[in-house]
Amino acid sequence: MTLLKVENLHISIATQNGILQAVRGVDLDIRKGEVLGIVGESGCGKSLTAMGLLGLLPKSARRSADKIEFLERDLTLVGAAELRAIRGNQIGMIFQDPMTTLNPSYTIGNQLMEGYLHHRHATRKEAEERAVYLLNRTGITAARNRLSQYPHQLSGGLRQRIVISMALMCEPELIIADEPTTALDVTVQAQILSLIKDIQEEMSAGVIIITHDLGVIAQMADRVAVMYAGNVVEAGPTHAIFSAPKHPYTAGLLSCMPDASRSGRLGQIPGVVPSLIGDMRGCAFRTRCPHATDPCRDDIPVHRDPGGHSWRCTIASQPAGATGS
Repeated sequence: MTLLKVENLHISIATQNGILQAVRGVDLDIRKGEVLGIVGESGCGKSLTAMGLLGLLPKSARRSADKIEFLERDLTLVGAAELRAIRGNQIGMIFQDPMTTLNPSYTIGNQLMEGYLHHRHATRKEAEERAVYLLNRTGITAARNRLSQYPHQLSGGLRQRIVISMALMCEPELIIADEPTTALDVTVQAQILSLIKDIQEEMSAGVIIITHDLGVIAQMADRVAVMYAGNVVEAGPTHAIFSAPKHPYTAGLLSCMPDASRSGRLGQIPGVVPSLIGDMRGCAFRTRCPHATDPCRDDIPVHRDPGGHSWRCTIASQPAGATGS
């Protein structure tokens, strides 16, 4: 069952220097019970894509799409009230930074229960019991006592668990996790990722996990979408992406990962990300790609294989190889 299908998503932002084409023609889909990883370097449009799906963009941003279909409803056509009824209810969001996600002026209990009271029309007692259950489920000790505490009284790891609990209060069909382990130490990071995976399997929910960490993707995701300069350049099953990348950018990212079986220096991707202001044509990666040719300046075809692996490149029939070392 397909939970979410996105076709040709564009997000532009007006700046003093012109229109920034932050997200350019993104296509995504995710099925029930599946984990989709969206990976790419900082600034490639990962988080903005997630915000665009939920209608949480800044006022200066403009969104357009052929389709953003969630459970057979096109979110580009629904009104603001209907979208609010979906957010926090059928789609839960784990925001990037628990330090700023939680309101310092309200208790943990108030922030956990607010959405449940609104969406489920529950009593305060029912909301409190649901909050305590989820705090226990996410490994927080003395859960009932935590409801009266404020965010500043908790560690970063506890705050992240509370943000996860908030996203799960209404048992959403889809969970979007935006850099859920940012600023956490390695031990806590592993605990949080294991927790998300366990809850996802328990609830049979779809999960979109956004990160720049390929190690997290390898551990968590069933399928991967690789973003570069606002566009998905490669997508497919995780094992296919890691074992046989087709796009030079994906191969470059993989070459930069520490690998005990590989001797010598880590790989590197030369050059810089191009400006996304103004009209863009051709492959945005061509100025950094050792395989670039004249056709890379024109519209780039999308290739697909029978296993569901797709890539946007002039290279059609063989792996792209590493971009450098």
